[in-house]
Amino acid sequence: MWEKLDSTYQSKDPARKANLLKSLLQLKMETGSDVCDHIRKFFDIIDKLHDLNIAIDEDLTSVMLLYSLPANFETFRVAIETRDELLKLDILRIEIIDEWQSRADKSLSKDDGGYAAKFENQFRNQRFKAKKKTE
Repeated sequence: MWEKLDSTYQSKDPARKANLLKSLLQLKMETGSDVCDHIRKFFDIIDKLHDLNIAIDEDLTSVMLLYSLPANFETFRVAIETRDELLKLDILRIEIIDEWQSRADKSLSKDDGGYAAKFENQFRNQRFKAKKKTE
């Protein structure tokens, strides 16, 4: 039954292959988006291409994944590209997620510092106002 559904709804014609390849080549993560969702979309397309008997070299897949990241990953991309060998896809996936998580953590710590400074300023202002009233 599954084979019949697959053959009916999963066309293997050249247009489907072209659309999937186009989707893969044009896939670009938006700055601030969830990198896990982006990687999931990327590999979903790779898996669909594989189901259509289209194999993409692992090095080429790694390069396409790196260049699907937003511009703010440029330093990370250059660091990966300048190694003697490209990372295996599974390791690259982990490295990208780690980099994204590290950036998110830094962003949170900066935000926490901002909130602390804002709270501290409010506290000082309230103390100053209270002092003025008592004088």
